[in-house]
Amino acid sequence: MKHLVGLIVGIGLVHLQAVAGSAYWDFKEDPTTGPNPLVLLGSGEGGGYWYSYDGAEGADDGFLLITAAQNGQWAKIIFPDIDNGVTIAAFTFECMLRIGNGTESPADGFSINYARASDPTFTKNANGDYQPGGWSGTVNEPGSTGPGNMAGLPEEGTVTGLAIGFDCWNSNSALWPADLNPGINDVIGISVRVDNKVVAQVALPTLNGACDDNTSLQTGPRSDLGPDDWTVLCWQPFKVQLTEDKKLSIWWKGRAIVENLAVEFYPSAGRLVFGGRTGGANQNQHIDSIRLTTIPADKALVGNATADAVSVTVTLEDAGASVVNQSTVTMTVDGAPATPLSFSKEGTTTTVKWNSPTYLPSGKDLAVVVSFKDTRGVDITGTRTAKVAAYARIPSSYVVPTASVNKSKPGFLLRPYQTEAAQPNSLIWTEEQLLGLHGANIADLSGATGGYYIWEGILNFNIDAPNPVGN
Repeated sequence: MKHLVGLIVGIGLVHLQAVAGSAYWDFKEDPTTGPNPLVLLGSGEGGGYWYSYDGAEGADDGFLLITAAQNGQWAKIIFPDIDNGVTIAAFTFECMLRIGNGTESPADGFSINYARASDPTFTKNANGDYQPGGWSGTVNEPGSTGPGNMAGLPEEGTVTGLAIGFDCWNSNSALWPADLNPGINDVIGISVRVDNKVVAQVALPTLNGACDDNTSLQTGPRSDLGPDDWTVLCWQPFKVQLTEDKKLSIWWKGRAIVENLAVEFYPSAGRLVFGGRTGGANQNQHIDSIRLTTIPADKALVGNATADAVSVTVTLEDAGASVVNQSTVTMTVDGAPATPLSFSKEGTTTTVKWNSPTYLPSGKDLAVVVSFKDTRGVDITGTRTAKVAAYARIPSSYVVPTASVNKSKPGFLLRPYQTEAAQPNSLIWTEEQLLGLHGANIADLSGATGGYYIWEGILNFNIDAPNPVGN
C-alpha cells in the first residue's frame, strides 16, 4: 500500500460542485517521497523522523516520530495541501498516537493543527526552505506575531486556524496572547485554540497513566528497560471533527472530551502541520494512520475580523467559482456605515480595511457586518466580532514644549537596572524589574544623571559586550 491514498468524492450543489478531499498516510513507506510528500524538519532521529517498523498495525508497519524520549528534541511536520488552495468549510482528522516512557514528569508536548495558509509557521527563508518555530505560546514565552516571526512553543499550536495542543508540562504561566485569553493558565492536558483564542481546555493530570486511562496524555507507564522500550506503550485513537455549522468535537482514547462545541472558525485555505519538542524533560511522541477528510465551501465567505486603535480589518475568502466582487462590498461597525473601504487581494483572500476617523476604545468588542455579492450575483453576509487590541494612550500632559527639544542632537536616554536576581528570559519579568519588584538597582550609575545615561551612538547592544556580535 502506498503511504498516501487519495479519494475524491463529488457532491452536487445548486451553485457549485463541491469536491471533498480525503487522504490517508499509513507510513508503510517513506512519507517524504511519492506524489504527496511530507516535509520533515527536526533534530534527526530524535525528532521529525520516519521509522519503518513498530507502527500501529504491527512490526511491519511504520510510524512518524515527533520526538524521542531525549532532552532537547524538536520537530515540525508539514503536510501537502490536498485541496489545492480551495477554501475549506469542514474537516475530520483521525490518527493513532503512542505517547510516554520518558521522564517521571513527561514533557513538553506537541500539537496537531489545521492552520490557515497565511500562518507564520509556513515561513520560508530566501532559499525556499521552511523554518523552525512560528507557534503560539504563553505569557512567559510569547508566540509568533506574524509571518517571519519564528517564536513560540509547538505544544501550544499555531496562531491561526484550529490548533489542538497536547501540553504535557505545566509551565505555570498564563496563556498568550493575554488579551485573547484573559485569566487562562497553562494546564497539563489538551487545549483547543481557534485563531489563537483558547476555546477549550481539558485537564488530563495523570502522568504516565495506563494505556486506557483517559485522564492521561500518555498511553502507558514508564519502563525499567529505558526510554527506547516502546512495548510498555500502546496505540490509542485520536479524532477531531469540525462540521459545516462550526461545531467542534474531539475524542481521545475513545472518550469524547469536547462535544459539539460552537466555535467561531471561519473557513479558509489551509493545511495540516504538526509540531513538538522536549526540553529538560522528555517523552516519546509517535503518530500513525493519519486520515484527513475535508469539505470545501460552496460560496465565498466572510472570514475573521480584527481591530486596532484606528482600524477594522476583515478577510473574505473566494470558494471555487464563487469570487468576491469588491465593488459590492459594504461594512458596518456597531451599526454605523464604515466608509471608505480599501481592498487588497492575495490568492483567494480579499482583505477589506476601514480606517476609523477617531480612536476605537481599547479592548472593546465591535459588531462588524460585511455584505457583498460574488461574481455570480449571489448575496453573502457575515457578522463578526472584532476585539480592539488593547493599547494605552500617552496623556497629553506628558507633552514637553517644542522649544525645549534640541532637534539638532541625536541620542537617547538609557536607564540601566541591574539586580542580583537572574533574568528568566521573560519580558514581563524585565518590566517588573524596572518597577523595582525584583530587588534594588545595583547598576553603576556614577556617570548617570537622575538614573539616566545619554547615548548618542548606534543602538546595537549585546549580552556578550564588549565582544562584538555584528549588526
